[in-house]
Amino acid sequence: MTTRPCRTCQQPFRVVGKARYCSWDCRHGTDAGYNAGCSCERCRAAHARAHKRSRIKPRPLVPSVGSQRRIRALARLGWSSREISRRMGRERSFVQKVMGRATLEQATVDAITRLYDELSMTWCTSPAAARVAADARAKGWPPPLAWDDEDLDDPDGQPYTEEPADDMDPVVVERILAGSWHLPATAAERTEVIRRWALAGRSLSELGRLTGWKPERYYRLSDGEAA
Repeated sequence: MTTRPCRTCQQPFRVVGKARYCSWDCRHGTDAGYNAGCSCERCRAAHARAHKRSRIKPRPLVPSVGSQRRIRALARLGWSSREISRRMGRERSFVQKVMGRATLEQATVDAITRLYDELSMTWCTSPAAARVAADARAKGWPPPLAWDDEDLDDPDGQPYTEEPADDMDPVVVERILAGSWHLPATAAERTEVIRRWALAGRSLSELGRLTGWKPERYYRLSDGEAA
């Protein structure tokens, strides 16, 4: 467990993401409070001061390609732009801004890298996670395991493999069997779902009703086993 002192009260607290304050009360009246959505006079004034300082002291810019790849990879695990922005203590539009820029401040790149390192082996559990992951997969965004760390920031770096259209993602299979009936799935994933459903002794017509699929297209029964 990582701890650090709160910037306001100096009390140690458990760090989550980029947090620098132990509570909302301590964050109130700061630039972080403004970025989290507070528009009170104190937070607006703190944000104005921070913005002025950033303009007076230009910071070095670096290519954004690595940060964008990390964000896309996290989306494959269900982490939405909104959730990533929240965990970084930024405004909701933060990720959209990152994805639309060719360069970023080094501090921003470092913050995204730290969050990626924290979440790159963790499936998001929010209600929207399955949809976010399915959308990212449909767009062809590689997951974290497809990247070597040294390739993420290399403009010429490539993920290990491109997933073929009939590839099977075991996470998708598990999510469907757990009740995400309308999660987009490849033919291979549907076949595996139907196979496991049938071997559990459950009705294929029930699965067809729940998912809208035609199970007979993907699975045949022969003496109670897969064809």
